[in-house]
Amino acid sequence: MPINRNVKYCSCLFILFFFILSCGSNSKDNSQVNETKFSDTSSPLVCWEQMGPAGFSKGIASFVNLFIDNGQVYVAFQDGGDGSRISVMTYDKGKWTLLGSRIISPERAEYPSLYVENGIVYLAFQDIANGGKASVVKYENNNWSSLGERGISEGIAEVINLEVKDGVPYLAFRDSSNGQIGLTVMAFLDKKWQILGRPQFSDGLVFDLDIAVDSKGTVYAVYCDDNKGRKTTAKAFVNGSWSSLGEPGFSKGSIQYLNLSLSEDVPYVAYTDQAIMGKAVIKVYNKQTQSWEAFLGLADSLTSEQVVFLTMYVEKGKPYLGFVDKRFNMKATVIQYQSGQFILKGSPGFSEGRLGYLKIFVSQGGVYAAFSDGTQQGRITVFRCLEDSY
Repeated sequence: MPINRNVKYCSCLFILFFFILSCGSNSKDNSQVNETKFSDTSSPLVCWEQMGPAGFSKGIASFVNLFIDNGQVYVAFQDGGDGSRISVMTYDKGKWTLLGSRIISPERAEYPSLYVENGIVYLAFQDIANGGKASVVKYENNNWSSLGERGISEGIAEVINLEVKDGVPYLAFRDSSNGQIGLTVMAFLDKKWQILGRPQFSDGLVFDLDIAVDSKGTVYAVYCDDNKGRKTTAKAFVNGSWSSLGEPGFSKGSIQYLNLSLSEDVPYVAYTDQAIMGKAVIKVYNKQTQSWEAFLGLADSLTSEQVVFLTMYVEKGKPYLGFVDKRFNMKATVIQYQSGQFILKGSPGFSEGRLGYLKIFVSQGGVYAAFSDGTQQGRITVFRCLEDSY
């Protein structure tokens, strides 16, 4: 099914950077909300530095992905200057270079999802050349090759998310097939793609989604659930079937910018909640009570205003959040949890101007941020904030 561009609450990932002010609800919420007031001064302010030239893609960069493996930085994105094909690039000696051939797909491709494990680069995307179905490729021994056949899904695949664990790729996507629309998850097992459990197990339309796999091979999936008023629902694949993780639809209201991360096999989710005016929320799953709880009992809302392009990374139980908000002139800001509070990571609003498709990644104490740069006509720019740069 084609993307409904009028979906208001769960599909802001598809809004270009120059529409950033219009994302979300403008309605006022008079309900009381507990908010975390993060410090403006606890973290050294000068640390963000640009990696290579600004705006290094050919054209507008959409669906930006960022990944770091063994110190090597990778980005993947849809490049509007190259027929909306997918480009994968890596950083070396101050410049960005293509990883193999630019033409990973012969035609336009959507929803790229990048994962790198042990130097092997995996990329999933909606393959327009194959009927809009999902395809997965990998880069190994200086060559791109298909992982299984092209077009592995039954029907059109959208909102694609890829995860790799111990050499096994897992793929989640919104599956439009057999007259139904729902969330399907597949794994590449025994040299072929297999559906985990039953297809479209969400039993209804999903919007944003994310997956993660823990050290025991348990697969977790979270999604914006149309059956629950577009609130957050989480499930886990256990003993051959999908079961609810906590109460379905556990967010206060409809959500955007859904993120799932595991730290020491504990699931964390972050999203913006329209019931509290689009502010950022982090929940962590309590396996003893089997419920989703505010992170360390902190406030329900982590930001004082609506934020967009929310992105999360959790390292050793400490969440990092990247976002854009009016407080810092719609520029990029990153906060991190430290000593019982959230503090700024380097300067707030460190980007030159407005942006879209923000992604962050944490590696060896450094925080990296990639985005579609409004000062560069939407081309991709990457920054980093290293511990030793203070």
